[in-house]
Amino acid sequence: MSLPMRTIVPAGAGSGKTYRIQKSLAKWVDEELVAPERIAAVTYTEAAAAELRGRIRGELVSSGRLDSALRLDRAYISTLHGFGSRLLREFAFEAGISPAPRLLTDDESDLLIGVELAATSELDFVMSHLGRYGYSYNFGNGQSAEASLRSRVAEVIKKLREIGHGSRGASDVDHLTAANEAFLRKLYGQTCDAARCEERLRAAVEEIHARFPESLAPQFKGNATATKEFRRDHRALTQAAEGDDLSNDWSLWKSLSKLRLGVRGGPTPDGYDALASEVIEAAAQLAHHPGPLEDAVRHLRGLIVAADESLIRFGEAKRRRG
Repeated sequence: MSLPMRTIVPAGAGSGKTYRIQKSLAKWVDEELVAPERIAAVTYTEAAAAELRGRIRGELVSSGRLDSALRLDRAYISTLHGFGSRLLREFAFEAGISPAPRLLTDDESDLLIGVELAATSELDFVMSHLGRYGYSYNFGNGQSAEASLRSRVAEVIKKLREIGHGSRGASDVDHLTAANEAFLRKLYGQTCDAARCEERLRAAVEEIHARFPESLAPQFKGNATATKEFRRDHRALTQAAEGDDLSNDWSLWKSLSKLRLGVRGGPTPDGYDALASEVIEAAAQLAHHPGPLEDAVRHLRGLIVAADESLIRFGEAKRRRG
């Protein structure tokens, strides 16, 4: 009798899949179709692996195969990670690595990622414009903007490991980047003409700033919220009117799309709301501006490349320790 080459059992939780494995493996061992120590069974948790081993051992003991039950301790019954770890230990010398591998500490990982960021040109632009890409000092945990970027790379490294990155060799980076870039562009949808979008917003900003060059905040002294918001709006309008930030400062666009208008009991001067509404409408085009999309694509490429090269550096560090 020969073993089946492949059996697929599609079934939900609690339907008896583990029982099927238990019975089948015990039967094969009993019929001497497979040696107990040659069994390879992987699952997702330590608890599930221990339960599976215990069930197979119990089945063998109940059938009187005590020797086989003892030999089961050498079988490859573990989690997916445990299976991989055992292979690395048992074939360490063939692979030229340490027979006692360990996980890098957080400090070691952070150091190696930092070294890779300094050497990876794909992230040079992001590193030079951290604020533009949403990285800033975190007052909650004291983490710097650069440390936040390293944390993001660490997250991507984790994702790459989860999907088995590296199985296709050097083409993995290109494949992942292309696939994710295509997804981003599809999700973003149609884009507007960048120059026209910027010119419309610039014209609207210049008009309201010329008509109302001073902040409206002093007119709302009795309303703390209005005072704060009109001061914020004036700073944004002044920055947009006097600088050249509309071609790349997307947070400024968002601020301009949220200008405060007059309300009942707190009206603005005649003409202000109409001009502010034009700024708001023009700034709302940010949802279709190609600039944020290209920034997102550049950010994505840099993160994947930095994470991939960090993984290579991690492997080299482990081999040197071994």
